Amino acid sequence: GHTGPLCEWCVSDEQYFSRAERGCADCPTAGRFGILAGVVVALAVTGLLLYRALARAEAWDRFRARLDIVESQVGFQPKFKIVVSFYQVVATLGPVYGVRLH
Repeated sequence: GHTGPLCEWCVSDEQYFSRAERGCADCPTAGRFGILAGVVVALAVTGLLLYRALARAEAWDRFRARLDIVESQVGFQPKFKIVVSFYQVVATLGPVYGVRLH
């Protein structure tokens, strides 16, 4: 059912108004977020395994010094924050505004 201004509020808390479907639609499941969490965990595990493998190599000190230089010049933390913010915006475009990215 619909209520509110322009009949764009769904009565059920489990639904949202979709302009594309012209009615109430079920809220997305946590499946998308589960996939993202799985990807993040897989990347973290891969990074940890790579770190442990390189820690044993003699060339680790040279590689780490180069990585430190690159990190200080490029700054990965701000870029990571931008990527996370972008994903948050893209994830809410569909449910909130009814926009689809193709």
